[in-house]
Amino acid sequence: LKVLGGEHADVAATYGGMGAVFYSQGLDDKALEYRQKCLDILLKVLGGEHADVATTYNNMANVFDAQGLYDKALEYHQKCLDIRLKVLGGDHVSVAMTYNNMGTVFDAQGLYDKALQCANKSLIIQQKTLCNSDPQLAETRQAVAFLRKKLKK
Repeated sequence: LKVLGGEHADVAATYGGMGAVFYSQGLDDKALEYRQKCLDILLKVLGGEHADVATTYNNMANVFDAQGLYDKALEYHQKCLDIRLKVLGGDHVSVAMTYNNMGTVFDAQGLYDKALQCANKSLIIQQKTLCNSDPQLAETRQAVAFLRKKLKK
């Protein structure tokens, strides 16, 4: 902070890293506090339409999901998705990951039809961008199959 000041992308990255450590320790409130610090700096330094801002929204959404705050998680995943679509385009693996994450939240809420829609969107992107033997693609195929089974019950 002494060298770079409080509004520098490297400081934001450090806060984001600290948030990740707190999250891995199960300290969700601390994780959110530091990820919010990261986000605040990134918004000032990079603006609202940057891939790093999207990633920070994604990371915060994952904490909200872990806390069972599903509406808040979806809100932040949507912010992430909006930025990623604009910055990276619709056929990017990061967009697919965001759809996967949203699907996981819908699944946790018992909204299997919405979860399946997200999983299918992710699968379409992954089939275009990943090689057929990629484990991520296999996981998404498996998720689609499980969600289809849940909908049949």
